[in-house]
Order: sequence, then C-alpha cells, then structure tokens
Amino acid sequence: MRIVIKADPGTWTTITYYDGMNNQIYPPMNIDVFNIVKYIKDTSDEHDINEIVVVGPHVYTDRIIKELENNFKTVTIKGI
Repeated sequence: MRIVIKADPGTWTTITYYDGMNNQIYPPMNIDVFNIVKYIKDTSDEHDINEIVVVGPHVYTDRIIKELENNFKTVTIKGI
C-alpha cells in the first residue's frame, strides 16, 4: 500500500491510500496536520504500508517527514 499526503500551510492536509496497482482504495481524507500519525496508525498496519509520499513545500513538510520516520520505522518515506 502507498499513502500520499498533500500538505500545505493554510489548507487541510489530505491523505489518500493506494493499493499496489496504484488504484485509490479509500476516498481522500482531510485532516489536521497534527493528527497525521494517529490517523495512519488508526486506519492501517505499519507492515502493510510500502511507502509514504509527502507532497508540499519542503519548509513545511520536513517536520511531517521526520515525525513519520520516527513513527514508521519499516516504511519508505519521501518528500516531493
């Protein structure tokens, strides 16, 4: 499974889940940036996630990426 997080200051953060064939499996969820880790842990098992991609301005997303790396040690996390 791949998770794409679109984060931008001034808007809600959007989390979208995709399966291994790049098909969207859940509707996008708008969430507060401070609840990203909790939401992912509540909706999925870390071992089912292959990759988390964070899209947005690097100045804003660097903190999100570090928090994800601290909480999901077995997942590839990258920023775009």
